[in-house]
Amino acid sequence: MDNQGKKKKALKTLPKKESEITALDRSQINELLSESIGNYVSKVKKENKNIEDSVERIDNYLSEYLTAFIVFGYDMKGNPICMQHATNQMDSDALNSLINRSLFKGME
Repeated sequence: MDNQGKKKKALKTLPKKESEITALDRSQINELLSESIGNYVSKVKKENKNIEDSVERIDNYLSEYLTAFIVFGYDMKGNPICMQHATNQMDSDALNSLINRSLFKGME
């Protein structure tokens, strides 16, 4: 009567042939994994190239109208972007000075 209150769990076991992975199976699995990783890397490289091309186009467009600039923002995935364009040290110093004045002006 002790055993009536306890239920035994059935153990699931695979047939012996299905539980063994052969060397051929392993090579096929490795090939699939390698192909999958290769496809993922290609996709990421293509996306990064597209982002770099877009940033370069923005830089070229803005540099037609501005000698020096900084762009702050976020891309479509929420990653922060900071793009600075200065052709010489004087322009770079002027941008840094403008940022400092703008930041500290807000603190007064």
